[in-house]
Amino acid sequence: MRKPLLLLTACFTLVFPAPGRAQQGDRLIRIGVVEAAPSATLGLSLPATLMEGDRRVARFAANAPILVTQASESLEVTLSDGTKASAKGPLRLKADEPTPEARASVAGKTYRGELEVRMGPSALTVVNEVTLEAYLYGVVPAEVIPSWHPEALKAQAVAARTYAVAHLGQFSSLGYDLKATVASQVYGGTKLERPSTNQAVDDTRGRILTYLGKPIEAVYSDSSGGFTESCLEVWGKAVPYLQAVPDFDQQSPRYVWETTIAPDRFSPALQKLGVSIGDLVAIEPLERSYSGRLKRARLIGTTGTAEVGGEKLRFAFGLRSTFFNVAKQADGSLAFAGRGWGHGVGMSQWGAKAMADMGYSYDQILAHYYGQTTLSDGMLVKAPR
Repeated sequence: MRKPLLLLTACFTLVFPAPGRAQQGDRLIRIGVVEAAPSATLGLSLPATLMEGDRRVARFAANAPILVTQASESLEVTLSDGTKASAKGPLRLKADEPTPEARASVAGKTYRGELEVRMGPSALTVVNEVTLEAYLYGVVPAEVIPSWHPEALKAQAVAARTYAVAHLGQFSSLGYDLKATVASQVYGGTKLERPSTNQAVDDTRGRILTYLGKPIEAVYSDSSGGFTESCLEVWGKAVPYLQAVPDFDQQSPRYVWETTIAPDRFSPALQKLGVSIGDLVAIEPLERSYSGRLKRARLIGTTGTAEVGGEKLRFAFGLRSTFFNVAKQADGSLAFAGRGWGHGVGMSQWGAKAMADMGYSYDQILAHYYGQTTLSDGMLVKAPR
C-alpha cells in the first residue's frame, strides 16, 4: 500500500524560503462570528473601552457584559450598571492594556483578537479580527479530533490555512473575510483550543499549498467511503490537483451508513428541489461517477418525472453523501445505504488519520490528496478580493 503513495509524492514540491513566515501568520483577518442578530452581548477579560473610530463610547470593567442592540438608525449600548449610549458604529472593544492572554466573548464563545460590531440593514453583525495563525487555533480542533496523530493534525492545519488564504475577502461585502461556519470553515474560538492542535498550527506556521504559484482550493471532507471524488464530477470544474484517489478511511464511524426516509418527508424534499411530480414513487439512478457516486437521478412521481443532480438530491434529503444505493420499501419509505460523509473532494480527514497512523508524514498525506501542488512556506497572504 505504501509504494503507490510514495509515487504520488513525486508530483509534490516543497519550497520553504526563510523570509516572510511572520508576515503571513501575523496578517489580521476578519471572521463573521455573529450574523444578522437583533442584539449581542459582548465582554472582554480585561478592563476595556468601547470605541467608535477615535471616539470613546463607554468604558467597562473586566468581564462586564455589554448589550448592543440594533435600532432603526443606530447601535444602542447598555452597560451592566444600566448606563446607555448610542453610536452609528462600527464599534470595537479595545483592552486598555492589551495582553496576549486577553479574550473577547460573544454568543457563548471566546476569541483571541478584537471584536467589532457593525450595523446591517435590519440586524447587526459581530466580527472577530484576529491573526491568521490564531484563527487556525480555533479551526483545527473544530474540524478534526485533537487526539489524532500529530501528522494528521498538521495536514489539517495546512489545508485549513490554505483554504483561508485562498478565500480571504470572499465576504467583504458583509464586512469580513470568512464565516465561522461550514460556509467557510468551522471556527470555534478559544474554548475548543487544545495543545495538540495548537502545536500542529505552530509546527506548520505559514505553510500553504499552491498550484502555479497561487493558493489552491484546499477543500476537504470527513470521509470518502474508500475513494475520493474529482472536482469535475462534483462541481463540474476540472482541477488538476483535485482528482479521485484511493482513500483509507475505513476507521471512520461514517464509512458506511444507512438511513430510511418515510413518505411524509418526501414532499419537503421535493420542494427544496423545486420539482412538481406529485407524490414521490421512486428514485432511479441515471449516472454515476468513476468512484461510484451518484451524479444524476430520475425522480418518479405520480404525476411526472424530473432529473436532478446527485449533490442537490443529497442536500434535499439530508443524506451524508452521494455514494449510496436506494431501494423502495413495502411501506413506501426509501432505504438508503451509503458510504462516506461529505462531498468527497480533496483530503479525507479520516483517511489522513489512517495515513498518519501508518507512518506517513503530513507532507506525504497532502501530496496524496492534492497531487501536483507545492507546499510553500513564507508566502505573503494575498489581499482581500
